[in-house]
Amino acid sequence: MQKYINEYLRWINNEVFPFWAEKGLDQINNGFFELINENGSPINSFRRSRLVARQIYSFSKSKELGWEGDSKEIIYMGLNFLEKNLISQNGQIFMNINIEKSNSNKDHDLYDYAFVFLCLSELAKNETFFEKAVSLSNKSLNWITNNWRHHHIGFKEDPKVSDNLRANPHMHLLEASLSWEKVESNNKDRWESVSDEVVDLLLSKLYSDKRFAVSEYFDLEWNHTKDKSHQVIEPGHQYEWGWLLLNWAKKRNNIKVKKIAIKLIHTAETYGFDKDSLKVINALNFDHKVIDNDSKLWQQTERLKAWNLISKDLYFNKLEREEAEKKVIQSLITIKEFHSRSIRGIWRENYIANKGFALGPTKASSLYHLIAAASTLKNTTLFK
Repeated sequence: MQKYINEYLRWINNEVFPFWAEKGLDQINNGFFELINENGSPINSFRRSRLVARQIYSFSKSKELGWEGDSKEIIYMGLNFLEKNLISQNGQIFMNINIEKSNSNKDHDLYDYAFVFLCLSELAKNETFFEKAVSLSNKSLNWITNNWRHHHIGFKEDPKVSDNLRANPHMHLLEASLSWEKVESNNKDRWESVSDEVVDLLLSKLYSDKRFAVSEYFDLEWNHTKDKSHQVIEPGHQYEWGWLLLNWAKKRNNIKVKKIAIKLIHTAETYGFDKDSLKVINALNFDHKVIDNDSKLWQQTERLKAWNLISKDLYFNKLEREEAEKKVIQSLITIKEFHSRSIRGIWRENYIANKGFALGPTKASSLYHLIAAASTLKNTTLFK
């Protein structure tokens, strides 16, 4: 397995980081480009706070992964852009900014906060950025706590743009809070409380023991939606939730949650992994029937992370760990299929079932998935 891991890390360090350090930065307006077209040139568009945070996170991982480029200057630039354009003095995080018009979209989305928290948790591990990262995260956590708490558990959506509640932003909030738990600060207990609340939300509302899955959409009281169009199970998210829950369960020594994590991963593997194309597919309905058998790059990285963690966990027997290693290798081979065939350091985003890879731009946001996977391959878990 190690030779496949080494090949992946070489691609990240020798091609991916150099490309995005050169082409992914907006040298005029600062910040990061969201899209790269098929000839390797950036496409200008709105700058989302979640994307800025994802790029800061990715470059904050670069030294750990072995890249020798100047990541500190990139991080400074990204953090300054975030502070100047996308975070208010009271901690409110704006959804995006139109650079050309200097016009900010101030709609609320927990997803944006989750990724800003994640990138700040990584920066807090560096003495240079520690104080600022802790201060910004405290203010933004206070903001959502004071303004966006759901009356029962978790956080609300913006009523201006949504009439339902979503699991996915809470999943990424768990990712961020688990990462913050590893930072030695006065707020450690608070982040542990956030992690535990998200897991409580999953156990009480998000997870279905009937389907062995977490669905995506819920009504305003956290009941599973009756809207057929929203009765969706994303296999990629089952792997991702499973990986996060395995990490949480290990920290809390919680076997019950560990068993649920394993069920989620096996649901994804049984119903959401195409054994012909060897790719994780987009979506199932509540009966585990395929409703979208196309595939995206990010889903393959989440499969890799889940099985890699299982392959290293002595809770599983030798045969189970060996089987998990085979799935890690399989995932690494599949991810390589997504590499661009013309430009070093970028990738194809979408695979269309029975047709092949779709034309279209590379999303900068996918870099986060590739880097998170690389980090887990190197360290077993993102939260080391």
